Amino acid sequence: MHYKKSRGPQLFNMLVHAKNQEVNGDRPVGSKLKIQEIRQMVTRDPAMQKENLTEGEIKEYMAQLQEHRTLKTGGLRSNNIAAARDVNATTDRICRELDGLRERCGTYATFFIAGGHVNDQTPATWYATDDAADFWEDVLDLMLNDIACKFEQWACSQGKSTFGTLLLNCTSLLIDLCRYHRA
Repeated sequence: MHYKKSRGPQLFNMLVHAKNQEVNGDRPVGSKLKIQEIRQMVTRDPAMQKENLTEGEIKEYMAQLQEHRTLKTGGLRSNNIAAARDVNATTDRICRELDGLRERCGTYATFFIAGGHVNDQTPATWYATDDAADFWEDVLDLMLNDIACKFEQWACSQGKSTFGTLLLNCTSLLIDLCRYHRA
């Protein structure tokens, strides 16, 4: 199902992105052209046909699209509410993926989400597939709500809010916690 890495930018997608920037760049929300209209514009524009493009133009279109994708996936949100919406949407997607993995492969999983700043609009939360929460409660004698709250306190005290650092530190914290309870 989801076993392949995503493909790199395709020429048509590069051209559609470039045309979108050209025709919709300065338009206000609500008056922008739809993607179907932009695709038609690309197919009708002789200057945007593969045989009429130079290698340099193709590389420039590729760089623009890759920069846009990088910014879209890793860029900062304009405010805390937008960031909270992003967290909620991503969390929902992760839950669906973990549930699908559970159904297909029989795996158990738990994850925690916490904001990295005291002003974040995202409450600390957790998700566990099937009976994975029982592991934390029965084996480690820890309630997931308590772990989520402590995780949020810890995240806010770090003074950093980059996801990569937060993920590494969380993983280390959970491993240490498991080692502590094994002893």
